[in-house]
Amino acid sequence: MNKIISRKRTLQIIVILCILGVTIYGLRFIDFKQVLQQVEKLPFFLKSITMILFIMLQVVFALFPGEPLELASGFLFGNFYGTLLCLAGSCLGTFFVYYLVKFFKQKLTKFLIIFS
Repeated sequence: MNKIISRKRTLQIIVILCILGVTIYGLRFIDFKQVLQQVEKLPFFLKSITMILFIMLQVVFALFPGEPLELASGFLFGNFYGTLLCLAGSCLGTFFVYYLVKFFKQKLTKFLIIFS
């Protein structure tokens, strides 16, 4: 039993390190100044929807921390609207996870237990 748990932990660590390595390698090729210039050109509504979707994805997948998104939301939209967008994205992500678990019930729970 301990060998199975040890193998699962080892596999989890390898997968996490691979994802981290690919992410760090990919970030080297992104020109963040150009990305920010392109984002500034977008209409307010499209920027808002994009921010809500990013925060929603962060809640659903939780692979990256939410603080950089919250900071970006504050910088792009200001304190009040940035907070509203963060709350909207968090609520939508939470609803999505809730209904996903409710729909799949034990199948999803058993699947997630395998990776925990």
